[in-house]
Amino acid sequence: MPVNDRFETMVSQRHQYAREWKERTGGKVVGYMCTYIPEEVLYAAGMLPVRLLGEHRPESVTEAHMPGFFCSYTRGCLAEGLLGRYDYLDGIIAPHGCYQIRQAYAIWNRHASTDYKFYFFMPTVVRSSRAHQALVTETQRLRTSLQDWLGRPVTDEALRKAVDVYNANRSLLTRLYDLRKDDHSVIPGSQVLKIVLASQLMDKAEHTEALQGVLNSLSPGPVGEGVRLIVVGSEMDDPAMLELVESLGGDIVVDEHCAGSRYFWGQVGNGNDVVAAIARRYVDRPACPLYDQPDRRRTDHVLALARDYGVQGALLVHLKFCDPHEYDMPHLRTSLQKRGIPSLDLETDLTIPVGQFHTRIEAFMETIIPEG
Repeated sequence: MPVNDRFETMVSQRHQYAREWKERTGGKVVGYMCTYIPEEVLYAAGMLPVRLLGEHRPESVTEAHMPGFFCSYTRGCLAEGLLGRYDYLDGIIAPHGCYQIRQAYAIWNRHASTDYKFYFFMPTVVRSSRAHQALVTETQRLRTSLQDWLGRPVTDEALRKAVDVYNANRSLLTRLYDLRKDDHSVIPGSQVLKIVLASQLMDKAEHTEALQGVLNSLSPGPVGEGVRLIVVGSEMDDPAMLELVESLGGDIVVDEHCAGSRYFWGQVGNGNDVVAAIARRYVDRPACPLYDQPDRRRTDHVLALARDYGVQGALLVHLKFCDPHEYDMPHLRTSLQKRGIPSLDLETDLTIPVGQFHTRIEAFMETIIPEG
């Protein structure tokens, strides 16, 4: 079935949605560059958190500000900011993450500055015994900073309500993914990506209502009947990539990247200290390779997904010049191979090399299920 038109519109017209939301609610819109930002705090403050995204096309405007060997995600986001397409933002937040995100944040603030800016010191080794307390302290610092900016408190009650809204949304997204564990998924992976992307752009309560409608309307019976694939990698927010795979007979039944399942995986638990509970979820969820050293626990999570979803092959999709993921890929490829799961590396930039990928993906799937 086609995805609810609302999700399709959100991905392609995200700026219009944010402007309309701002006009009808009187609230503030804050953009963020990484899913390690605790959105619940922003939501509790009455704001709309939006994931900053690029447009997947070359923009020369960034050439004077950052090298061409920066990843397409940071170049794309910065281009959107420099060209004024995010002129409705009231604030911007970036984590202490990769060098390229840090540079994009600094350049943005110099040339496309917003009223509010916050640099979030995310612990680099999230499995460290000190990471949780460090993240509690930083989340509280964000809360205090927002209170000072807004001139009103962000109460524990508001935080708990925000947690409930986010947990409800995560539960429905998890349910959507669970439906794809059957012999054949009931909804194409490219459409699922649009739904997850929309959850990073819409008011969470509105997204939950729309997603519930989609889940209620899904009919039993197979949709995907091709090679069962998992997509693993770095920031991957282009549905066209998955549509290409599906056009060649691939059935993308699950993913592990920061625009997909890694964004919503895991719930915020209960506890007297709501800030500590929020921080715990961001520490415990499957980690980005940047924060997964030295244990590389993410590999076990990827292997578990491959087992649970019965995948026959893996597409390892990563952005060109994304060093953390490029460093992680050989280890991940070897681990999958030991489980009998073949993989194909696909390196992307601002645009998809359709002809090259068409040939490589088609040949890869033929090795899994030989023709005839």
